Amino acid sequence: MQNVQSQINVLNQQVSTLDTSIQEKTAQLSGKQQEVNTTFDELKKRLCAIYKTGEASTLQILLSSQNVMDLANKTYLLRSITEHDVALINGLKEEMQGIAAEKAEIEQNRADLTEAKSTLDQKRTELGALQSEAQNVLDGIANQEQGILAESDALSMEEEEIRRRENEAGDRIDQWWADYYAEQKRQQEELKRQQEEEQRKQQEQAQQNQEESESSTQPVEEPEQESSAPPVVNDAPLEYVGGQFTWPVPGYTHISCGYSSDHKAIDINRTNGNSIDGAPIVAANSGKVVKAGWDNSYGNFVMIDHGGGYSTLYAHASSLAVSTGQQVERGQTIAYVGSTGDSTGPHLHFEVRVDGVRQNPFNWFSAG
Repeated sequence: MQNVQSQINVLNQQVSTLDTSIQEKTAQLSGKQQEVNTTFDELKKRLCAIYKTGEASTLQILLSSQNVMDLANKTYLLRSITEHDVALINGLKEEMQGIAAEKAEIEQNRADLTEAKSTLDQKRTELGALQSEAQNVLDGIANQEQGILAESDALSMEEEEIRRRENEAGDRIDQWWADYYAEQKRQQEELKRQQEEEQRKQQEQAQQNQEESESSTQPVEEPEQESSAPPVVNDAPLEYVGGQFTWPVPGYTHISCGYSSDHKAIDINRTNGNSIDGAPIVAANSGKVVKAGWDNSYGNFVMIDHGGGYSTLYAHASSLAVSTGQQVERGQTIAYVGSTGDSTGPHLHFEVRVDGVRQNPFNWFSAG
């Protein structure tokens, strides 16, 4: 379209130049035509005079000479008049030829002008078509932009809704861990109480046996010792298993969504153009799988207790490789990356908790 506009500008300049040239040449031609008309009028008067006097007048002029000198002067005068007439006629011919040439040039310029205007009209029509097409394209782009903005708004609303449900799920998990640690503490206190009660009973039995032994000569048979350790209800590690966390998806380090107050986790997805879908998810450290199953927001997920209040969560898996209650080792495959639950694409949603409270995972390990 810029090229067509440039051509139109050139044609406009040509049209303007041709118009100016035609006007100038027409004015010049008008002046010359007036000069030719004046000269022609003089020539007509001269010829008319010659016609009226005829050739005798010239002979009379010569015969009326007084002497040779007078004859020579009159002959020179007649020759001069004749030469003037011839020059006048020749000049008139040249001017007429010049006028004819300039008229031809003007006509050619007018033809060129007509052609230039025709070309200009074509280019303007072409430019109009291009502008119309460009406007249609712009209108289409504007419509697409509106559609994209609408989709973007809808996507933003969807993402906000997903984030809201994800935070609700996180809050539920926080409460689950609070109940979990409360139950663990209750079990520990109950174990301690049972141990103290068993120790007290053993002490009372020992004292009773001693008293009976002092009052009797017969040996008293020792009662059979019972195990002092009650059955363990929760076999999760109480102390931290030790060591550093390992990256949960080896080979994939791109963080699509980092840790923030509104997203208390990190999302790991494709790296260097390689899809993460189906990649193995490994345990960041050894521990016990305290929960492995389905959540409407987290999709397929796994939670591991590493002891000492440390735990990790792995969400949106396509499938699980462990089950609740299973002991796992650091680096062991526990699931596979997917896009289940509230997810817009394959990624791993990874959380680290301390005493049931979500923390920034990068406080304990670096991507690698």
